[in-house]
Amino acid sequence: MNTSPASALSRWMFWIGAFLVIATHIYMLVAGLPVSQMMGHAIINIIAGVMMIIGWMKR
Repeated sequence: MNTSPASALSRWMFWIGAFLVIATHIYMLVAGLPVSQMMGHAIINIIAGVMMIIGWMKR
């Protein structure tokens, strides 16, 4: 297993992105998602997706 700082950062980016996607979807299922929160939800998920892609590509 690669323990370089770049590898550690890519793992962190991947898992933070995965957590954000899962957490926002759990919130959406439990609390419902009012129209006023849809833009924020979309932006958070786009950021999380980018973090996951960067983390995966830099591994």
